[in-house]
Amino acid sequence: MIVTPKLQEHFDSNREVSKDTLDYLLSLWIDERFAEQCKAMFDGIKADVSEVIAVSPTIIAEDEKLKNKFSKMWLKASIQFGNELKSAANDRVYGWYKKAA
Repeated sequence: MIVTPKLQEHFDSNREVSKDTLDYLLSLWIDERFAEQCKAMFDGIKADVSEVIAVSPTIIAEDEKLKNKFSKMWLKASIQFGNELKSAANDRVYGWYKKAA
């Protein structure tokens, strides 16, 4: 069976946006902001909850990628901040020592 644009439009006009989508996404223990963005995307294409359930492994995998990327960025920023504090402390201590000598 070939789905023509007119037939697809007819199917889409009969679909309703589900309010359970966000609840389901939040039950996956993904980030709340990511869940809201996914819900907006699913609302835009008028996806049913069963369709969201079908792609939930992909959603979970992408959420994990985002969490890993964020944690690496946070770790890098923390190390950089620590190095800057250490450098500032060394400049303060050794700068005073050099002036006294």
